[in-house]
Amino acid sequence: MKDDIYELLAEALDHLPNGFPRTMSGIEIKILKRIFSPEEAYVASKLGRKHERFDLIAKRAQLQAEQVKTQLITMEKRGLVAHDSSREAFRLEPWVIGIYEAQIDQMDHSFAHLVEEYFSQGGIEGIMKPFPALHRVVPARNSTKSEWVLPYDDIKAMLESSHVFNVRKCICRVQQDFIGRRCDFPLEICFNFSAHDRPQRPGDISKEEALALLD
Repeated sequence: MKDDIYELLAEALDHLPNGFPRTMSGIEIKILKRIFSPEEAYVASKLGRKHERFDLIAKRAQLQAEQVKTQLITMEKRGLVAHDSSREAFRLEPWVIGIYEAQIDQMDHSFAHLVEEYFSQGGIEGIMKPFPALHRVVPARNSTKSEWVLPYDDIKAMLESSHVFNVRKCICRVQQDFIGRRCDFPLEICFNFSAHDRPQRPGDISKEEALALLD
């Protein structure tokens, strides 16, 4: 029965735009069990890509509304769901970029090897397959001539219009270190920003600090 709950969550994640590709071995279920309790997995499986009020989610899950709200807020603090506090609405975070990156403090030797197996069994290929791509390389401000930087690559302009800035360790480099492929480049380079305000989180930095990172 518990495995069925995690199967439902895996399907919910795979229905998000970023995807959570399934494998023949089902190793992704082991990964989800490392992150979600059965109760959390059940509630999370009832969420989608759009924000919904907690009472509607609770009704779908056939659980008490306040109980579900408490669970969702706890999961939001761990980076598993997104929370629109203006209307107490929640949505499921994608596997990447989202839930996986939030596991930086939980990454250890066994978890790193689980993730590596998942990626090698088709997980990473499926994640990188959609177009436009989730990841792309953009030039640092001082690495190329300004006339070569197209508007959609002008990260400085994007930062200037943002309000929230956060930097944390690169989970890809941390994970690779645990499987014996240490990266000599800096770890504190996983950088995200948003034009929407939110409560302060660990790793938040000022706009000035964010701009300095681009150099």
